[in-house]
Amino acid sequence: MASVTYDHVTKQFGDVVAVDDLVLEVTDQEFLVLVGPSGCGKTTCLRMLAGLEQATEGEIYIGERMVNDVAPKDRDIAMVFQNYALYPHMNVFDNMAYGLKLRGVKRPEIRERVEKAARALGVDDLLERKPKQLSGGQQQRVALGRAIVREPQVFLMDEPLSNLDAQLRVEARAMLIRLHKELGTTFVYVTHDQIEAMTMGERIAVLNDGVCQQMDTPQHLYDHPDNLFVAKFIGSPAMNFFDAHITGTQEEMFVDAGFLRTEIPGEKASMLAGRLGEKIKFGIRPEHIHDRRFAPPGLRSAPVSAMVDVVEAMGSETHIYLMMDSTSFVARVDPRTSATSGQELDVVLDMDCLHLFNAETGEALL
Repeated sequence: MASVTYDHVTKQFGDVVAVDDLVLEVTDQEFLVLVGPSGCGKTTCLRMLAGLEQATEGEIYIGERMVNDVAPKDRDIAMVFQNYALYPHMNVFDNMAYGLKLRGVKRPEIRERVEKAARALGVDDLLERKPKQLSGGQQQRVALGRAIVREPQVFLMDEPLSNLDAQLRVEARAMLIRLHKELGTTFVYVTHDQIEAMTMGERIAVLNDGVCQQMDTPQHLYDHPDNLFVAKFIGSPAMNFFDAHITGTQEEMFVDAGFLRTEIPGEKASMLAGRLGEKIKFGIRPEHIHDRRFAPPGLRSAPVSAMVDVVEAMGSETHIYLMMDSTSFVARVDPRTSATSGQELDVVLDMDCLHLFNAETGEALL
């Protein structure tokens, strides 16, 4: 088992900087997720770790060994791709065993490793089948099995669930979490799906334009985003944002968004000394906007009346898309709501859960 370290790593393709001065450490046996939009550099990070791309600057370590100039086959890693890349002419057993055969592992050990991995993944009854006889979920498990039998120091996974349907993805996420615990191996997992990242990662590194925006536990990223990008990217539906100013006095501060002027709770206001009159972005998550009739008692709230645009009944909750002048926002409310499209709805915003960001830099103020 081993840690992984990116020490001021930069990767350029001509004039394009794909990864910019990345400093990141994955601890031994950790499940780290790299998440971000398409083109943010997350797959390039993985490919540099695998040895499929050469870093332009900086050093990459697996354990204590710098691997910049180490051939991919000698890095003791195993990679699972979005395309499972199974050999169509080989059965499941031979697909899983192929890498071990190339390394000269003896046949009894090969059989033992393959059968053990197949049992763990629930494909032990499919060992004689060819890939074309398997479902997408089964092919994905075989690709994982081919990596597992290698018993590498680090598993690298590049969006391995993206080809599965919604139900299979949920099942596969749970399987990968169990697998990580059983194997006790370092996992580095790439995805653009923030729900995958939140449910699977022990820590998450959020990337954008080749820069690591924030790296932390899923809950801390959700509760305390460092900037506007992280706040927008983490959470579904995404956080609502409004243009606003900080008004009032040092003793009594307000968020003034035009349609809403509400006092900033005292313990939060003390963190904003010297920012009176400053232009900000006021953010609040959809679950912190309530249908007034079903708002929790004792809420330190700000009331707003808005026009209902779209109602999405989800069963356990309802998403309501609201309009106020030219401003649109979404609320996740109690499913007992009677809101319908075209009517006015009174909602309340939980002011204990507000987020404030510098309008120019995007840096979090609260």
